[in-house]
Order: sequence, then C-alpha cells, then structure tokens
Amino acid sequence: MIKFKSFRIGSDIYKVEYISDLKDENGTGLWGRFVRNHQVIELNENMPSQSRHLETAIHELLHGVCDLSGSSSPWGKGKEEATVSFLSIHLTNLLLDNPKLLEELLNEAKQRRKASIR
Repeated sequence: MIKFKSFRIGSDIYKVEYISDLKDENGTGLWGRFVRNHQVIELNENMPSQSRHLETAIHELLHGVCDLSGSSSPWGKGKEEATVSFLSIHLTNLLLDNPKLLEELLNEAKQRRKASIR
C-alpha cells in the first residue's frame, strides 16, 4: 500500500499521518479523519485493502473541499458526513472503473505543473 505524504487542498498543504489505532473521542474506530485546525489528514494504518485506503483518502479530501467553502456542506447544515461518504464511494469507483479518465486527469495535472514552473 502506497503511503501518501501530503495533499494540496486549495492553496493549503495537508500533511498525512498514519495512525495504527485511529479512534474518535468516544473510542470508535475510524478509517480516517480530517483535522482542520492543524492541516492534517489522519489515516488508519491498518486498512483492509488498497481500495479502502484510496476511498478513505478521497473521503477526507472531500471534507477539505467542504471546509474551503466555509461551511460544513454545500448541501445543508449537518449533512457533510453523509454527503462526503456518498461522493467518496462513487468518485473512487468512477475513477477506478474509468482508467482512461484518470490518465487524462494525470496528463492535465502534469501540464498545470509545467505551466506553473515557467
């Protein structure tokens, strides 16, 4: 399983930290957590599969996208978790099921990097 080091969300860089027994404040196990105030994404080190790892990373990144908007969710108060869960599952599958789309996204990212270096 590849371990991510960081992600860019908007203009901010979020460090990725892997935690072997990630839990919330109530002791419930978590796959991941977006820590807004510290610009950190925590991921459970003990993912059962690579696809779970990728989906969880996308899930936490979507929390970051919601955070950029200055509200918990553009779809209504208190609906961020349900919205992010729905989108992360389907976005992950969409990308995995359409590798040509992912290839083109990577090509576009390379072009953007080249343009920003100039």
